[in-house]
Amino acid sequence: MTRSKVFMPKEPKGKDDAAGTTDTQVIEGLVTWAREVSHVLDELSLRAEKAATQAIIGADHGALANLDLDHHLLYLLVDGGRALTGNWSLGNNNLTSVGDLTGTQINISAGSGNYTSTGNISLASDGGRLILGQSGVVDAYVEWLSAEFIHFSGTGTYAFTSNDTNIQMAFRGSPKSGNFWWLKDADKDYFWFNDDILMALDEKVYHRTKLIGSYSQAPGFYDIFANTAVRIGDSSAGAPTNYISISSAGDLTPKGSADIVIEKASGNGIKVDDAAKTFPWRDLRGDQFAKNTGATKPTLTTYNGAIESWQFGNGDEAFLTYHIPHDYVARTDIHLHVHWSQTSATATGGTIDFKYSAIYAKGWNQATGSTFTSTPITALFSSIDINDGASGLNRYQQHITELIISAATATAALFDRDDFEPDGVIELTLEMVTNSLTNGVTVLDPFIHYVDIHYQSTNIGTKERDSDFYR
Repeated sequence: MTRSKVFMPKEPKGKDDAAGTTDTQVIEGLVTWAREVSHVLDELSLRAEKAATQAIIGADHGALANLDLDHHLLYLLVDGGRALTGNWSLGNNNLTSVGDLTGTQINISAGSGNYTSTGNISLASDGGRLILGQSGVVDAYVEWLSAEFIHFSGTGTYAFTSNDTNIQMAFRGSPKSGNFWWLKDADKDYFWFNDDILMALDEKVYHRTKLIGSYSQAPGFYDIFANTAVRIGDSSAGAPTNYISISSAGDLTPKGSADIVIEKASGNGIKVDDAAKTFPWRDLRGDQFAKNTGATKPTLTTYNGAIESWQFGNGDEAFLTYHIPHDYVARTDIHLHVHWSQTSATATGGTIDFKYSAIYAKGWNQATGSTFTSTPITALFSSIDINDGASGLNRYQQHITELIISAATATAALFDRDDFEPDGVIELTLEMVTNSLTNGVTVLDPFIHYVDIHYQSTNIGTKERDSDFYR
């Protein structure tokens, strides 16, 4: 260690010192001495500080005082108590062993870096979004809208990929309320649903092209369409053999061994008029022929050239029999009607009255109802006007006069319609009671061509040939 020299001034002598030293010289010597003392003290202080620093470096860090006073604000605190005041770069290093990342916006956008997590990525509140796309541009995102559903938004394609071909997207409630599966079991190539799929409006499901598909065009309707035909049948394994074909024009055709099957119950059948569905009408034809051999027999006479027909005078009768067919709609009314005309070219008017009398019995020797009505029902077709259609005076003009002969309850003039069933028989007598048809010169007796019964038809027969026909 180098020692500093300290020069002390010589003791001053009097004015008459032999060396001749003056007072001024003494003062200057003292100033010089003071300066040297100051330099020595500065050097000693530096040496002491250096020695102290060397002692700290070699000392135990835990033995230092005031470590908890946080004098160094440039450092991050291990308890997370100091926020960063700028961006923090990891220099392409990984951020590992991370717990929750929270914030109003977390962007992972630099280079080709990935965020990998074996835990959860949670959107903690309703309306939070996991944004997929360019930084600051919400072109696609996943949004947690509520506790019930997640919203996917964007104009691109959402591709779900996996090393395994079994991909599952589950919609779960408490308890599990529904699932949507794709390729769920054994790599089956179809979607499997465990709950409803709702097309809220008129969205379509297409097959092959937009000319084939299905949708609901309007509330209450389900529409299937195809530019050639819709085939319903055994086509699941390939080209169908037995199926119903519905053409693009709406024509329905059974193919192969396909049948149109209608349940056997009474009242089932084929109806007409979509706006007001009802069973169509058919005729039980009553051909007027000469069963009558007595005085009330009508006359078979010339009608038109070589054509002959039965002409009725007052009191003449026709006897007719009707068989209830197997397509009769149970418990519906029947309507008796008469086809008639006259042959005068100069008819001027008039009316006629017909009278019917009828009995009925069920078939198949049933305990109840197979006995013919003990008292015939009877009533008049009264005051039938020849000119009721404003053209009835024409020669050979065919008139049809009709009235109902049944009701919900039997009367003196009406059958109980609940009694009618297939294989039932009606015996009926039609009489012309009075006739005032005229041409101004003579009475014109009418010709009766048919006496028929209109009935409503199911357009199908019954399951059984005997009673009960619908069992």
